[in-house]
Amino acid sequence: MADQQHRLGDLEYRVELDPELATTPLGQLAYWDIREKSGGDVSQYIKNIMGNPETDPPYVMGDDPDRPMYGRGTRGRFYPATGIVRANATDLVDMFGHEARGMLQQDAGDRVMAHELGHAGIRLLKEAGKLPEGSNRFYEEDILQVLDSIGFGTREGDVDPPWEMGDLKLNYASKGPIGTSEKFERTEKDHVNYGRTATGVMSGELGELTPYEQKLAAHIIELNRIATEELASRKQSYAPKVEKAAGGFVDKPLYDRNPYGYR
Repeated sequence: MADQQHRLGDLEYRVELDPELATTPLGQLAYWDIREKSGGDVSQYIKNIMGNPETDPPYVMGDDPDRPMYGRGTRGRFYPATGIVRANATDLVDMFGHEARGMLQQDAGDRVMAHELGHAGIRLLKEAGKLPEGSNRFYEEDILQVLDSIGFGTREGDVDPPWEMGDLKLNYASKGPIGTSEKFERTEKDHVNYGRTATGVMSGELGELTPYEQKLAAHIIELNRIATEELASRKQSYAPKVEKAAGGFVDKPLYDRNPYGYR
């Protein structure tokens, strides 16, 4: 019964997360890896940080006691040593009220979880020795920010949307959840306009990009291809064996591990 509940919980959460994972094969690969090693109980590794502002101090679930993130600038974190992935899920609304719901969808919960799972996906490819040649030339955060931008462009038609603040007057340094790499200290030639680079990846037209952006876009396209192939390979090896019944008919396994047809 417990195993069945875990599978149902995994299915429900995966459906909820699907719009954000749809544009990041790296995130899909990481989620599948978590699903496999947890036996379907993905909550062992996926931690959504949620608070109850009605208590004083607010009661918080899922946060890291050593490096707390609730209500802070860090929106999520991947822990390579344990494989755990955390994302703030309620803090903006907890602090600023329902007016912040738009911002919460842009910079918390499923969107941030998909970003952090992307970091985990890169780690998986590295451990498998399948990262493209020359991967150390690129900033990992640039890769994930471009994938975030692709997600916004696919879901909302805008690769660089503004903050949905409503009537809130919050002093955010950036104009939206994507922006550019100018927040990071690096040489000018290595700066990236994430929205522009995402547009290049989506269209395959890289001529309008800077030399570094062109190389980054090509690298992301290759990463997506490798992650997609790795995910397909893992799913193939996971498929349950089907045995012939008497008379030559093909029966399902006695224990149907995938009753809802989820792949």
